[in-house]
Amino acid sequence: MAKLTLIGYVGWDWRLTQEYVHDKLEAIPDGEPIDVYIDSGGGYVSDGYAIYGMLNQKAKTNKITVHIGAYGAYSMAGIISQVGHEVTMIEGSTLHIHTASGYAWGNAKDLEKSTEQLKHYDGEMFKIYALRYKGDIAELIRLVDEETDLFLSAEQAFEYGLIDYITPLTSNKDNEEYKQYENQATASTGMGWLD
Repeated sequence: MAKLTLIGYVGWDWRLTQEYVHDKLEAIPDGEPIDVYIDSGGGYVSDGYAIYGMLNQKAKTNKITVHIGAYGAYSMAGIISQVGHEVTMIEGSTLHIHTASGYAWGNAKDLEKSTEQLKHYDGEMFKIYALRYKGDIAELIRLVDEETDLFLSAEQAFEYGLIDYITPLTSNKDNEEYKQYENQATASTGMGWLD
């Protein structure tokens, strides 16, 4: 099983550029399942759509399972997460959806072009979410428009069909290494751990 880790900001951090993902995917043989781990605050639309497109192409020959980590998948990372045949999300994590944003400079025609480009990105984003969303995509569009930034818990993302499984939080208290460490700490301080 191949692993691809996408941590940081899309297009900014070296492990989340389209070049990095391209090179990693090229090294994975067709047919080998891929686990993609995402923990990202989002980033550039251009890199994000390129990464989604590359993963989507690879998904034709390889089963892709996306794991959204404890921080979450915000903005473009949320869109990338939707490429998985299966998508898991750790309990306590966040899936963040919002419309595209940017800045523009110039005359009225320049600003109109920028507005149209942002609307185009929004349309493409909702097409991707519509592939998994349970129900009418107009409902998700309305929710995003009302909230500006829609922050979904793992439970909400599951309810909407944007993920397939919730990975439960686990405690290390039952872990043997943790118990050994706790016993050492208690012996040296005379105090137990606070729960």
